[in-house]
Amino acid sequence: MKFTLKDYQEEAVKEVLDRMEDARDRWHRKAKKSAFSLSATTGSGKTVMAAAAIEAVSVVAIPERLDGRSIEPANASKWADHV
Repeated sequence: MKFTLKDYQEEAVKEVLDRMEDARDRWHRKAKKSAFSLSATTGSGKTVMAAAAIEAVSVVAIPERLDGRSIEPANASKWADHV
């Protein structure tokens, strides 16, 4: 990520990732859909927090690019730098 998150932003991103994991587990166990939201005051950096969460999920959970080509594990960190 090109930005350094503040402590409260890191906490929020961790919570988003936890909720995403819970939603994934709920889907796999019971085929139940779920939703959550990221809410914070104006100027708190919601866009930056959402980008950090998306970056974390895309690099860890999605082993291929949008064009369908695989990302080699050795190149994942290089790829993440350009996301």
